[in-house]
Amino acid sequence: MRWLVVLAIRAYQQLAPAALRRRCIFAESCSAHVARVASEEGLVSAAAALLDRFRKCRPGYVLVEAELVPGTRTRLVVFADGSCASSAVLRDTIGEL
Repeated sequence: MRWLVVLAIRAYQQLAPAALRRRCIFAESCSAHVARVASEEGLVSAAAALLDRFRKCRPGYVLVEAELVPGTRTRLVVFADGSCASSAVLRDTIGEL
């Protein structure tokens, strides 16, 4: 069954307009992430990964700079669902602080 999910995602990646596909804010696109999880971990994990990415997707992310370690500034992204991660997970084309 996982191959069917990966096949559907690959078809989307080939057939969907580039403007639609390039809207993902993550360095590893949402479709590539879910396809990788599906091939490595199976259908249930892929569904969970899809839901997780959907909750974090824009609108609603915010780039912030925080001092987590005294004297060290860290760039973070706060997602629409309230979770946060290093700004390294974002595509290079997402605005800088």
